[in-house]
Amino acid sequence: MRGIAEEMIELEWVVPESQRDARVTAIEVAGGTVEDSGTVFQPTGEEAGDYTTAGFEPLTMIVAVSSVVFVAQSLTKLWRDRHVQGGLVLDTRGDKLRIRPVPNLPTGRLVVVEDSGTTVVDHEDESTGRALLADALARFGGSG
Repeated sequence: MRGIAEEMIELEWVVPESQRDARVTAIEVAGGTVEDSGTVFQPTGEEAGDYTTAGFEPLTMIVAVSSVVFVAQSLTKLWRDRHVQGGLVLDTRGDKLRIRPVPNLPTGRLVVVEDSGTTVVDHEDESTGRALLADALARFGGSG
């Protein structure tokens, strides 16, 4: 059985176009593989309302497989970065983890969407946020 450091997650990571190459490189340097790094992000019907405000950079979808540890560290850093505008949505309902920024959310907000419901955590509640991230990622670990 693999240890947590070796567990892999299939994911779809939505990033601003200007950050695509850096995110792809980070995934590959961490031992992950990128299947597609150039698909223009098209929000689903339920996601469309999160992107109605114009004035933010076009988004790109990266489809990849990466380690649980790398994804956890990257998500924690993004969530805690007060210089990043908006919040982060982690959708665990599909067969791949779906990570996407939402510019019109309050800065530092983490939203975890699960089959059982949605949990919202702001950056001030770091311990709850870390536990929520760990729980969500653990359910996807071991699939690779």
